[in-house]
Amino acid sequence: MRVSAVAQVLVLLQWVLHPFYFRKEENEYGPMEYELGAPGRAYATLAVNIAVSLKTGVPWVMCKHEDALDPVINSCNGFYCDYFSPNKNYKPKLWTEPWSGWYTKFGGLAPHRPVEDLAFAVVRFI
Repeated sequence: MRVSAVAQVLVLLQWVLHPFYFRKEENEYGPMEYELGAPGRAYATLAVNIAVSLKTGVPWVMCKHEDALDPVINSCNGFYCDYFSPNKNYKPKLWTEPWSGWYTKFGGLAPHRPVEDLAFAVVRFI
């Protein structure tokens, strides 16, 4: 019930952290759901139902989840998202994590992305 606990904490802290525009549900679970099959889909459905039942009043987002269940909005997460489109026509096109850097291994060099490339990717997305 990790999703529920985090969401409840965010609701309690809303007055401090206001405004919340989106709440993120189960981060990057799409590839895992694909690998697990039916049990993975059951977990994703449970996570969506718990999130929606909290009635937070703002949209829920799942990144890297191509078939996010309604009313959750699927979003892109990666270097380039110009190819991305939402899984339903009435959902907005979102890019939640335009990667500017990443870790390859603990203690190793941290590669970075030139700001020009990030700007290029944003223009392509728009």
